[in-house]
Amino acid sequence: MKKSARLTLVALLAGPLSLPAYGKSRQCRLNYFAFDTAHQSCLVRTSEVRSIRKILQKISEAKCSKCREAFPDEKKYSGLIERPYLALRIERNDFGGNTVSVIFKDDPRIFRLWLYPIELEEYQIRAMLPEQLSEQATMQMLKYAKEQKYAKYWL
Repeated sequence: MKKSARLTLVALLAGPLSLPAYGKSRQCRLNYFAFDTAHQSCLVRTSEVRSIRKILQKISEAKCSKCREAFPDEKKYSGLIERPYLALRIERNDFGGNTVSVIFKDDPRIFRLWLYPIELEEYQIRAMLPEQLSEQATMQMLKYAKEQKYAKYWL
């Protein structure tokens, strides 16, 4: 059996949280929640994931009660804006840009941030919504995120 076939078989048997995150091309795997350091290392190097902190910092600094929200429900999630976050997954968005799933420190939810490119490697958040995952899957990911080996990937 070829190595790639074995990896696929192992991934299918192990379930979606343990799918291999690196392929031969050494690129981040899209559309997978994967908790391994290779996947996390790849995610934190993407311009989308790195830009989230800059975007949130700008939103935090632009506190203005009369200003238009940067994205729908921004004020609802304002308590999360300055917290560290851990990227879990990146996927293409049908309306352009990418969606990045993140966990914010000390929050029991996983969020989807729709990042839309406005310039080369510069994005804006178009939406921030809680992921629609089962409670069991969410709790398992929150547990993994607290492991020490992922501490350096929190931004």
